[in-house]
Amino acid sequence: AYAEKLLLSEKQQRNVLDILSKHLPLKMWRADSSGNLVHASKHFVEFTGVPEQEILADWPSFLHPEDRELIVESWAKSVEQGKPFIGTFRLRQSNGRYLWHKTQASPVFGPRKDRPESWLGSAYNIDDLVQLRERADDLASRLRQTIDSITDAFLTLDADFRITYINRKAAEIFGPLVDNLLGKTVWEIGADHPDSDLGEHLRRCMSNRQEAHFETRYPPGGKWFDVRVYASSPGLTIYLLDITESKHEKEQLSLLNNAVSRLNDIVQITEAAPLDDPGPKIVFVNDAFERKTGYTRSETIGKSPRILQGPGTQRAELARIREALEQERPVRSQLLNYTKAGEEIWLELEIVPVSNEHGEITHFIAVERDISEQRVLEHQLAVAQ
Repeated sequence: AYAEKLLLSEKQQRNVLDILSKHLPLKMWRADSSGNLVHASKHFVEFTGVPEQEILADWPSFLHPEDRELIVESWAKSVEQGKPFIGTFRLRQSNGRYLWHKTQASPVFGPRKDRPESWLGSAYNIDDLVQLRERADDLASRLRQTIDSITDAFLTLDADFRITYINRKAAEIFGPLVDNLLGKTVWEIGADHPDSDLGEHLRRCMSNRQEAHFETRYPPGGKWFDVRVYASSPGLTIYLLDITESKHEKEQLSLLNNAVSRLNDIVQITEAAPLDDPGPKIVFVNDAFERKTGYTRSETIGKSPRILQGPGTQRAELARIREALEQERPVRSQLLNYTKAGEEIWLELEIVPVSNEHGEITHFIAVERDISEQRVLEHQLAVAQ
């Protein structure tokens, strides 16, 4: 009776398997209690392009050589333990091409629950999914390499302000190793320092889901950053550009500008060319220039220093100055110029050429001192003598 029941069960299994194999696009198979294949579905046969008996006789030969050993061992272990089998491997198609498949097999138990009487399994094609995943992984890898190689610091935060990604440049700023920073909050790396408004900006961006652009000082590293923050899902994306050097340069430039502006001597910077009419353009004048000449900066920038020359300006001295500038050497002179109101003003000037990193003369700097009173006294002395 048990044999008849078992036989009926096997017939039922075959009938069910036949029905499913004909209507489902799956490669279905059945194995006996020892794990030997006893049936392969129509789709299995059509895929491999060989008779069913060949598949049953040596199914591992249809697996990719790199996958064969692992799958055979895993299948044998499932059969021995009577536990479901799941495997991913490449299966050879009739044209010799290997396509990725995923297979699942479940044990079928009879009256004895300690050992399966047979196995029912199916395999389905996941090659497109695997290729898509590989392309996605490759794209992600190249993207990580690109982000990791950029000179700007880049990191992402989740909704709890924990670091979910950080590139190499950012890791140099916040800590020695990326692995040590992942999962930490930005507060742990000093974003909420009293001398920095970074933490306040981050909280506001997270709360309002809006982007922000600001400059901030990062006290732990003693650096200044130009920061751009963007709301992303589920947190924030942050770019930091180290502007410490440019910040110091701006501070030095501001200090120099303030110092030059307070000088009593005129400071005037022009382009190096052209020396012919209309002459080199003025790019900078200090406050003393405005006080002494009556011309404002807006009236002067872009014009030539020749706006100060007039009928009494010594032509011979102008020719000597031009010759020195053509030879790109410094020159000293005393020159009669005229204010905006037409009044005479004697200037003792020194013009120095300035070169760029390639050694090319790009500008002239002129420091000019008002010696009008000195010239009057010299004239009076001469008359008295």
